[in-house]
Amino acid sequence: MDGVITLNCIIKESPGVVFDITINKNKSILRLKDAIKEKLQDTFRNIDTIGIKLWKVQVAQEDSRLEQLRNPDVSVDNVLDKEEVNEIQRGTDKIGNLFENTDNNNIHVIVQGKENWCSVCGISFKNIALLEDHERNDAHHILTQNKENKMSSSSTLADKLTGWEFKEYRMTLRQARIISRGWVFEKL
Repeated sequence: MDGVITLNCIIKESPGVVFDITINKNKSILRLKDAIKEKLQDTFRNIDTIGIKLWKVQVAQEDSRLEQLRNPDVSVDNVLDKEEVNEIQRGTDKIGNLFENTDNNNIHVIVQGKENWCSVCGISFKNIALLEDHERNDAHHILTQNKENKMSSSSTLADKLTGWEFKEYRMTLRQARIISRGWVFEKL
């Protein structure tokens, strides 16, 4: 089966349980998230696909460092070496472009899901309705576009905006923070 790939995955908080996903290499990362959510329906029941965060890794299944991931305060980036881990940010990337040479004895994907959480913006929401409103919000789309444009770390989206655009950007971020806290206001 030349057009498919099997990826060994773990859930960040349960690193001892390995599961695999077999998927077409031409599918997008978003479809990989959908497949993970479908396979682990009980685990991700209250988590929207956008709330699933993925890291591409090449780590032996027996690596003792994986146990540190059980701690919710520990980041994958802090546990593994920089050359071993890469946060997958673009949902439109093709699986085959990111995962080429996979060793069956390694973990390829670390999965983390947060209830009512937008992995693009890093904002948690009081309920799923607020998350869905956020996904339609301009702030979410601006931040998504920002990540997809792969701006350098020394340059932010706010640096690239001027005048009226910057005021709109600040307002949409403020709205996102207000919505995430569950505060209800009429349209600003």
